[in-house]
Amino acid sequence: RHSVSPQTRVGDSALNRRRFESSIYVTCASRQHVNASSKSQAELVVEKGLELFGEGQADKALQEFLRAQTLNPTEDEMRAAVYNSACAYVKLKRWQDASETLQRAINDYDVKLSVALKDDDLSQLRDRKEWNDLLGKVAGGIGNEGYAKLRAEASSPFQLFRLFVFGGLSAGASLGFLVSSARLVAAFNGVYELEETAKTFGINVACVVAFGFLFVRELNSRQKNVKMAEKEENLSMLQVSVSKDGDRTVPIAAFRGVYRPIIIAGSRGQVRKSLAKAAEYASLFVTRGIVVIPVILNDEDIDEKLQQLKDDQKQSKGFTVQAKNEAEQQPKRSKWKLFPHDIDEWKNWVRSLGVDDSGAMTQIYAQVQMDGVIKSSGIGAPPFDKLIADTPELDSLQTRLTDGRGIANQAKN
Repeated sequence: RHSVSPQTRVGDSALNRRRFESSIYVTCASRQHVNASSKSQAELVVEKGLELFGEGQADKALQEFLRAQTLNPTEDEMRAAVYNSACAYVKLKRWQDASETLQRAINDYDVKLSVALKDDDLSQLRDRKEWNDLLGKVAGGIGNEGYAKLRAEASSPFQLFRLFVFGGLSAGASLGFLVSSARLVAAFNGVYELEETAKTFGINVACVVAFGFLFVRELNSRQKNVKMAEKEENLSMLQVSVSKDGDRTVPIAAFRGVYRPIIIAGSRGQVRKSLAKAAEYASLFVTRGIVVIPVILNDEDIDEKLQQLKDDQKQSKGFTVQAKNEAEQQPKRSKWKLFPHDIDEWKNWVRSLGVDDSGAMTQIYAQVQMDGVIKSSGIGAPPFDKLIADTPELDSLQTRLTDGRGIANQAKN
């Protein structure tokens, strides 16, 4: 782990040093052999915490790091204590505490964000939405809102230029309109020639209307692009389970450049029917990198109730459907299916699309490209035939040119 050592040179391979600042160095998985009598109490407590951390006792190590912060530590000692507290919180899976503590380390104690980006002990935190929230609050980071604006500008690279041009022309035309209006009033009093002044006034009015329309259209288009980019970034933070027990989760952003998610949201019965239909295309999903993410908005719908009545009738006739019901309640995992981790967060994202999930008949779908862009969406069951026809195979040139795969891979690397 990380201990403070101002005396050690950068590049000391024996101690595997990393530098936070020009005079501050961080030790990874090592200790300095310095006379204990020359160390402060806070530094000794931090080193004890490091030993416990190395032994896998993150809970006890955390207590030592927190205690060191109360022992009047120097700036270097406080930096090490706070940063290592964040690492301990990650090991304990206390994600919010880890995020807040790491924010303190970066903003208040000058820990470089680049250190946190490379630290293996923070890798689990980097796969969670708390990390994405953190990036918008620390020095050197960029949050979802800022990244959404960058993506919106990238999708329409000359939009800002057009806004500047149309805005300037609109302002110029408005100024000409004011001047020509005053001249027109004076022309009615015989000061200027009325016909020529009226013609100039008409031209300025036309320019104000035309350039104002173009400016407002570009502004609305930009706002629409930013909102969509924000929805895409919010989607990228949503977690899915990637283990059978549901304990291991990763954000959708981890699939960029690798998979094309199709999100199916609806009642339990609607989602079940869509998954049954999707199973027919399983082999095509694999070759195209498609994964289906079912989001159940409501537990029951009309079809489900009718099916339950039929099952009750069969049961009354001596048939049992308990095994069938238990089998349906157990999510079946396959290579082309992923399941939401926090269903409430997924429901909130569905609501951001303008869909009311309170009705039992609500169903939507959204298809996402490899670069995280929502390619298509709609109300009702997903048209798998059309979605597959519009989706090239992973190894095709079309994928590299149109689906953002190359860009996404570069971003990941």
